[in-house]
Formats: sequence, C-alpha cells, structure tokens
Amino acid sequence: MAVQQTEELLLEMEELRKELYVSADRYSHLLTSKEIYRASTNLDKVIVKYLKEKYCRNLQ
Repeated sequence: MAVQQTEELLLEMEELRKELYVSADRYSHLLTSKEIYRASTNLDKVIVKYLKEKYCRNLQ
C-alpha cells in the first residue's frame, strides 16, 4: 500500500510540476501571479508528503 501511495504522490508531483511550468511560461513577465503561486505551493505540499512517506515511515 505504501508503494502505491508513493507512486501516486510522484504522479501528482509531475502533474503539478507541469502545471507550474506552463503557468511560469504563460506569465513569465509576471512571476508573482496568483496562478504561479498556487501551483508552486501545491507542488511544495506534495513534495513534503512524498518525503514524509519515503523517509519518515522508517522512523516510526
């Protein structure tokens, strides 16, 4: 089950990374746009989930 969650998080990270790149490309003149901030924040959250799943699971 943990492997499946990890794979799902990796897929979610990839989707959010693509969304962030598209937003940054679209709004390259305005790198503080709300869309870029939202995509970046969402990606950060998923990365933290992934790292916790991968590394903190062994500490418990």
